[in-house]
This record gives sequence, C-alpha cells and structure tokens, in this order.
Amino acid sequence: MKVVKTLLCMLCMSVLCGCALFGGRRGEEIQPIENCPVTIFGGQSMKEVVMRAAHQKLWSPQPIDDGTVRCTLNLRGHQVVVDVVYTDSTFSINYVSSANMNYDPTLNTINPKYNQWVRNLQREIIGQGLKR
Repeated sequence: MKVVKTLLCMLCMSVLCGCALFGGRRGEEIQPIENCPVTIFGGQSMKEVVMRAAHQKLWSPQPIDDGTVRCTLNLRGHQVVVDVVYTDSTFSINYVSSANMNYDPTLNTINPKYNQWVRNLQREIIGQGLKR
C-alpha cells in the first residue's frame, strides 16, 4: 500500500510540474518589429502604404503625427492597438495596448495571435510598397 501511495504521489507531482512548465504560460513574448526596410514604387508615400496595408488586413489606421500611424484591430472580442512608426524607407511596429489578449507587462507576453496579426501587417506593408 505504501508503494502505491508513493507512486500516486510521484504521478501527481509529475503532472503538477508539467502544468507549471508547459501549461502555465498563457502567452508568448511580444516579437518586436524594428526598422524593417521597405522598397516603395510608383511615387507612393510611406504613409499611404501603411494606411492601405492596414485597411487590407482589417486594421483601422489613424495618423497621429508625421511618421506615426496608430492601428487598431478588433477581432472576435479581442482588441490590439499598435503604432506603426515609419521613415521614407523603414518602419517599426510598436505595441500600445490590448484587450482580452492576456498581456503581461512584467513578462512582456501576450496571446500568440498578437504576433501573428502583427507579422501579417508587416508583410502587407512590404507588399503594398512593391505595388506600382
């Protein structure tokens, strides 16, 4: 009986440790997008490229000053707000805020969908720059 209790206790400890290691983390680290190069054709401005790309990926873009467009994505009860900071040939995407995304500022982690949505926006900005 003692052996069974010991094995059961060890099994419970293994399950708890596994949950702590693999299941306890609710998000992944925010992946920064900094100084991403863009080649722009057809006399477009970087602001036009960013605005068009954001609309294409269902973000709501709002210019907030020269060189910055604030983009908001509302999707299935989640909200993400980022600033796209740009020059004539590069851009960065910076986290501003979110709702229902399990953001943890101490660990800089968030729902993995955030990084996916931001990478999609990044690719669309690059793609829009290449259009003539």
